[in-house]
Amino acid sequence: MINIITIGPEDEFSGELSATAGNLDHYRVSGSVTGPLSASARGRLFGVYAERGSSFDTVTTGQGPRTDTDSDTYEFFSLRGQLEIDLGSNATLKFIGDYTDRE
Repeated sequence: MINIITIGPEDEFSGELSATAGNLDHYRVSGSVTGPLSASARGRLFGVYAERGSSFDTVTTGQGPRTDTDSDTYEFFSLRGQLEIDLGSNATLKFIGDYTDRE
């Protein structure tokens, strides 16, 4: 079982943005926005994009099932949205959606 716990929607509007760059063509940008959508609902949206180049020009894999020639490159994009709706003083309905694309 995998249990991912993230920061939930907040009652006050806020947002953040972060960018990173490094060696080996490493880049990462992420951001989030949260806040009220009505008196009884709030939402949060988070997104991230990252990529990194290889530290090797060519990788010789030899015999076997592996055919990749880049051993440590990656590129991914992820988006997560959350919606909370208060149904009463003791009940909250929560919707969470998550999309990730990795290469």
